Amino acid sequence: MFERGQKAAQVLVDLDPTTSIAGGVEGTDGRDGIVLAYTNDGGEAPPRQGHIVGDRFSVIGLEPGSYSVRFLVPGYLPFSLESVSLDEGDHVQDLSIALEKGRTVLGTVRDDQGTPAPGVEISARSSAGDGLEQFGQSDSSGMFSISGLLPGPYALRSRSPGFRISPSGGPIVVGQEDLRDVRVVLSPLGSIKVRLSSSVVGGAVAFAVPEDIGLSDFANKAGWVEGQLQDDDSFYIPGLLQGAYFVAIRAPGHVLTYFPGTSNSDEAWTITVLDGETTFSEAFGILKGSTLSGHVGTRDSDDPIHGAAVEIFSLDRKEVYTITTDNEGRYELSGVGSGRYLVQVRAEGYIAQFFPGAMRAEEATPLEVDGKRHEENISLTMPVRQPADFNEDGHVDVSDLERFLDRVSAGGVTANVIFDVSQDGLVKYDDFEYVMNQVRNSGKMIDPPTIMDWKSVDGEPGQIRAALRAWNLAPSVGYLTKIYFDPDEADFLGGDTRASIYKDGRMKVEEIGPGVLLIVGGSSDRDEREGDGELISLIFQPKEGHESVRLRTDAAVTLLPKGRMSSPVLPEPIRLSLPPETFYLLQNVPNPFNPETSIAYELPEAVQVKLAIYNLVGQKIRGLIEEFKTAGRYDVRWDGKDDFGRDVGSGVYFDSLEAGSFSTTRRMLLIR
Repeated sequence: MFERGQKAAQVLVDLDPTTSIAGGVEGTDGRDGIVLAYTNDGGEAPPRQGHIVGDRFSVIGLEPGSYSVRFLVPGYLPFSLESVSLDEGDHVQDLSIALEKGRTVLGTVRDDQGTPAPGVEISARSSAGDGLEQFGQSDSSGMFSISGLLPGPYALRSRSPGFRISPSGGPIVVGQEDLRDVRVVLSPLGSIKVRLSSSVVGGAVAFAVPEDIGLSDFANKAGWVEGQLQDDDSFYIPGLLQGAYFVAIRAPGHVLTYFPGTSNSDEAWTITVLDGETTFSEAFGILKGSTLSGHVGTRDSDDPIHGAAVEIFSLDRKEVYTITTDNEGRYELSGVGSGRYLVQVRAEGYIAQFFPGAMRAEEATPLEVDGKRHEENISLTMPVRQPADFNEDGHVDVSDLERFLDRVSAGGVTANVIFDVSQDGLVKYDDFEYVMNQVRNSGKMIDPPTIMDWKSVDGEPGQIRAALRAWNLAPSVGYLTKIYFDPDEADFLGGDTRASIYKDGRMKVEEIGPGVLLIVGGSSDRDEREGDGELISLIFQPKEGHESVRLRTDAAVTLLPKGRMSSPVLPEPIRLSLPPETFYLLQNVPNPFNPETSIAYELPEAVQVKLAIYNLVGQKIRGLIEEFKTAGRYDVRWDGKDDFGRDVGSGVYFDSLEAGSFSTTRRMLLIR
């Protein structure tokens, strides 16, 4: 469900092949952490996040460029590589870093009566403005330690609600040695007693809001402290630092009301709180507000839609109201304050709509509410959503597959049936198979003669480059395929679409499990592609002791116009090997032979190849190969016949290989 503060994002994937970095980590005693790769181009793009697991780290999916890489492990000093340069296709695997624990603060936590305080979470935050913060917790005797600190001043803070801590002697300063015997006092904070002029409405909740945070973001409520309802119909809000606070009350069917009794945040008063003391508010009442109502029905026949979620977003106060429609498709929501609102409706199987009938917020008409009157006929009709239209824009294209893949790769738990079609609480590939069954049952799954296969293509030394190709591709806007490989044989380094039918479109590859790749590709403008060609090249690096990797295509689907799909013929499992290091013509097998034999040869690079059979006097008997070949290992059979299909006689023959500037021959014996 959409919440205020979130924004819909369209992910555009650059067509350049991605790069990666990886390496070893020393000194962490096996503790895990994260790696953040920041671009050095001066932009504001968020960092790409990787992981530290045991003694290894990796960051994949990087674009070519220069990066500053920061390593963060709890309890250890942050470490940075200021400049790591990656060219197109680079996969740096041999970086090595060592982390240090730095200085440690050790001490005791006691309450204001001098009793040891166990289980108190404490943070040490640097006062030097570098953002360094480390954490610790007191044990059963009140002892604590916080490591991973640089020399300098620090502020200690309690993470235990209702209390604050005060180091004896003020803020601490860490020197070149560990700081010991730090004595911390745990003191109770202040509180507010909120009194009402009438009885409490069922479900009412009171909040204290620090004045420096303000009242603009109720939906997020970051820093808002919730109160506890008392037997005397008042609210008690404990655990407040000394300072000024606003008080807000939310109750079902009522508008968000601020002390001293207003729905306008600009007219709210503050209440002063002192450490260890309770401040009593003057009594005030909760305001009723406006009521909004309407009907939600189907676009084609206006039949009522039961259980549709109606969400009403404030454009002024960052708050959201939610209600569902009844059996007749109607809804009524009370307690809406004055201001401008957007109304959106969501329902399973339908495309979400904004009032008065738009799919995007920027096309919607804001609703003006005065906070007093009943606003009726806020009604909407909803078009049916096609299966696989995951972004609910009325079209099925590669952006839908990208959005689904993002959910799968995140391993998210969700109750959203748009993604979790099987309704088991998890988004996984099985949900897409449910979608394909829906399309098949609706008669929109067709089976054109599209065939897929694998081919080894030229790559960097020490890497295997596997091209997934399509033949007789029907006019399509995108595809999704699921690939298995053996992670014990090779590491997956990334994908490349420079030679793809969709090379000017979008591509996304995610390893959704060990050795399981989910690949999405397609045109970014719903432009149709067809014919023969490569879809994507996958790059693997064999592990030590291995020279090949086995690939198995488990599933594939192509997106056709008008919400249709097709299931291509899948390629057979294949094993691809590292390209040979030299040109080589192997001895034919069997030898001697009758009536046929196999001739194998190896190419370390792509060249024009000519393979032919000659007799003892140098006459060409049979031409076997004369074409351009990519790097790899090949095998061809000779059936003992000449170019005219006639059997040749017993005797000695020569197979001759010409590959670029390389040439060689081998002798073989035919015995009839």
